[in-house]
Amino acid sequence: MLAAPETKNWAWDEVKKASFYRQDARGQRIWGTPIRFLDLSYTEQTERLLERLTGSESDRRSALVLLGERPFELWALAALKASGGQGETSLFLYRRGYHQPGQDPLAYLDPANRLDRPWTHGLGLHLDGSNWRFQWIPSPVLLPKLEMGAQLPKALESAPQPSALLHLKRLQQGLGRLQALAGGERGMPSALASGTRAGFLLRHVLPWLKQAAPALEPLAGREAWVLHYGSTRGSGPTAGTLVFIPGDLPTRSKLVLELLKLNPTSKGARVRTETWGEGREITQVRGSGGVLHLWSTPEGTWICDKEAPLRAVISPTGLVTMGERREWCQVALASLKPETELSLWIVPRQGADAAFERTAIRRRLNGWTQQTWPNPFIAKAAPRSGAFSLSLGAGPTEAMLGAVLRVDDDTEMAEPGLGAFT
Repeated sequence: MLAAPETKNWAWDEVKKASFYRQDARGQRIWGTPIRFLDLSYTEQTERLLERLTGSESDRRSALVLLGERPFELWALAALKASGGQGETSLFLYRRGYHQPGQDPLAYLDPANRLDRPWTHGLGLHLDGSNWRFQWIPSPVLLPKLEMGAQLPKALESAPQPSALLHLKRLQQGLGRLQALAGGERGMPSALASGTRAGFLLRHVLPWLKQAAPALEPLAGREAWVLHYGSTRGSGPTAGTLVFIPGDLPTRSKLVLELLKLNPTSKGARVRTETWGEGREITQVRGSGGVLHLWSTPEGTWICDKEAPLRAVISPTGLVTMGERREWCQVALASLKPETELSLWIVPRQGADAAFERTAIRRRLNGWTQQTWPNPFIAKAAPRSGAFSLSLGAGPTEAMLGAVLRVDDDTEMAEPGLGAFT
């Protein structure tokens, strides 16, 4: 989270290594020897931080962290203007308790009735017994109501936002279901091995399934959350799978011994302990098949195959965390049922920023809901056979799909030119 002490230290390091220049009376930059941030006056520091809101993701987030330590009247309105209504700035101000002058103190969260891209903010797949359910997570503007779903474990709020999120009601059984869904060992996993989001089924998770049940006993029946980082977009971890198992587990020594059995390629594996961050003790299981990093906390146990995702949990920087996407998580987790064995969500990140959060908060505070009504044309076009059953809502969905689902309309559809189609 942006309020963590480690994040503030990161923000100061970011601005200290940046180059700053003063301006003349006409507002023109005076080029020459760069000036350190700490050598600028308080007013100049605020101005330079506001300029960074139009820069890269690390520039924006480090600037927000440092501006958040200053009185709102010095920068809040200027920040909203500089960011052009960018969702991250307004969401940061809202969570800091900012109220702007005027009759509507939260008007800066608007627009909440305008449908902006991206329309799709996630996809989900859920297994209830023998039935699979598909979930589409659209823009909050398209939701008839904002469902309040289950809450993420508190510990997961500090984890960076992943490319894919997986929940297993029972670890071993859920992984077995996923392997069967993917076509077994020689099916889809081999084609996904080089993928950025689903390849973790083969590269990181499936090797666990090749072991006998006794080796998996300490973990087999436990609930597990799997966060996969496989996208090169953004500034977050670009590789790795982070597993969180809530609750108490066997003692460290017993857990390590069992994990040694989990890695089928670890011959002559060895264990060592390292200290990360502010005295966090990390156990590393090293073998020919790679290294597993373990971190035990009162809330549960973290297991990661790469250093970067786990280090981001222990020593947070400016990365977007799951705790900053609470509204999205509530909508996504609303699809969980008591009988749901496993759930897999794909989390698009490119271009989404914090618009989903800002829009959902504003609509909930105002009590806005999107009307829906039966639509026979869409009903005819929605398949109701096969392994999946997909329901398309009405309301604004009708307008979006009207150009495609002309079921009973004799009007000839104009074919766009190549340029418009592209």
